[in-house]
Amino acid sequence: MKTLLTILFTFLSFQSFSQTFSDTTILKQFVRLWNVANNFKYTAWQNEEYTPTLLFYGNTIGKSKAIETKTFFFKENKSFHQEIASPIRFSFYKSGVVKCSFDKKVNYGSYTKNYPAYLLFIKQKGKYKISGESDLLSDSKTGFKLALGEQVFPGSPHSNSLFILFSAVIVIIIMTYFLIKTNAFKPWISAGTKTYSNVFVANPNLREDLKKEKENEFEKYVVRLFKQKSQFTINEWRGDKYVEGMYATSTLNPDLEINYRDSIYNIVFAVKCKYRSYLLDKVTLCKEYQLMNYKSFQAKKNIPVFIILGAGGTASAPKEVFIIPLRALSRHEVSREFINFYKRQNPYIPFYLDVNTGILK
Repeated sequence: MKTLLTILFTFLSFQSFSQTFSDTTILKQFVRLWNVANNFKYTAWQNEEYTPTLLFYGNTIGKSKAIETKTFFFKENKSFHQEIASPIRFSFYKSGVVKCSFDKKVNYGSYTKNYPAYLLFIKQKGKYKISGESDLLSDSKTGFKLALGEQVFPGSPHSNSLFILFSAVIVIIIMTYFLIKTNAFKPWISAGTKTYSNVFVANPNLREDLKKEKENEFEKYVVRLFKQKSQFTINEWRGDKYVEGMYATSTLNPDLEINYRDSIYNIVFAVKCKYRSYLLDKVTLCKEYQLMNYKSFQAKKNIPVFIILGAGGTASAPKEVFIIPLRALSRHEVSREFINFYKRQNPYIPFYLDVNTGILK
């Protein structure tokens, strides 16, 4: 027992090394969410994530005034679009403020410009909030000079990598210690060939077959929700059929091609269905090459693609459903916080296409 307590104490003493790694991961995703919210003109997101007062393009103003200004700008510039055009750089300050610097590429109308920008974050009740939003061009025009006080330099990336490795070793040691002490290994050994792990080893295709069965059930669930609205027509429903490595190239594309038609609009879009029994903090939506395939399909067909992700419950009756526009994805792995932005309030009502924004809901 004394040995175990020593291990735990050592483990806890190293926790501070991981803080910077954890914070920068969260903040990177936060910046991407901010970017997505701006592109979708979704000021309700800023209303949740801004501090009550914030630095806003050279001026310190209240949250409501900042959102009012942004709403007016979006209304006057409907074609506005921005991209994060560089890696995100982090600066930590003694006051607790974190500055995330990056280049942004902005387009609206005939205006296109690439210039340095930044977001300021501060933790409130254990959660980061945006306390500042600006760019160097706006600061220069207003004569504003950013002063954040003394900069601090937390643990280096090298230290964080060592901590992660050390943490993994400690967790394995602790788990092994408890398993031995509680004789938890005995049921595994005595079960012999009857355990599920052995079934999967003896039948290497079983796991894949079960996964495919769940995906088929989830596709049927998705199709049923489209069929409840007369405006939707399923143009194509692909199946991932293959044998001994042979498959049609169409299986690399999204599962469904759907036509929305009403008295004014005729819109075609595609859907990729994904189901997960549960979600972790990091969510793998697909493999990296699959994301590239979907983006290539979207570009060639010139139609929007959405990933519909079901989670929990069963494949035919998921507990949660998320509809993520492909254009919002730059990586095949995202955070749980990111996909929560696209969560449906009710997973059982028919799908709805907002023809004004082109967003599937």
